[in-house]
Amino acid sequence: MLRNGVAVGTTTGTAYTDTGLAAATAYSYTVRARDVAGNASAASAALAVSTTAGSGDGTLLSQGRSAWASSSENGANSPGQAVDGDRSTRWSSAFQDNQWINVDLGARRTLTRVVLDWEAAYARGYRVQVSDDPAFGTWTDLYSTTTGDGGTDTLDVSGSGRYVRVLGQTRATPYGVSLYEFQVYGR
Repeated sequence: MLRNGVAVGTTTGTAYTDTGLAAATAYSYTVRARDVAGNASAASAALAVSTTAGSGDGTLLSQGRSAWASSSENGANSPGQAVDGDRSTRWSSAFQDNQWINVDLGARRTLTRVVLDWEAAYARGYRVQVSDDPAFGTWTDLYSTTTGDGGTDTLDVSGSGRYVRVLGQTRATPYGVSLYEFQVYGR
């Protein structure tokens, strides 16, 4: 069993339980079979999974919800792919600054955490914002940075609203901005 490309254990059966995982974190798993002579198979296709938030972090509210964005790169990598729970898919914007992705939580919710799992094309400067305005004329910042460094950002936030947006103000690369997963937690 390989987690994110690193061997984490073996089993002689058809099931394996991985332990010691971090809350609100995306992982990728592959397996290889070995016969009695010691011959190993090729690695399986990767399975992308995410752990839930730890106690007190709330419930994952964004997965499977409606999402839309300012743009999608070449019409591919649509916004819904950032809230599908599958780290092998992603949303990516046009190659411009000030690109955004929104998710509709379906109702006003109290927010506790946002997890942004950036692809290599990440935003150096970005804001996480919330709104109840269906016309999207008013937004309240929950988090803002000008020193984003990519990877996975787990942000403790405090606020309420129905719509949550990541506004990528300044790109870190010549490409657009791209998220494997955009997860919003709360109650």
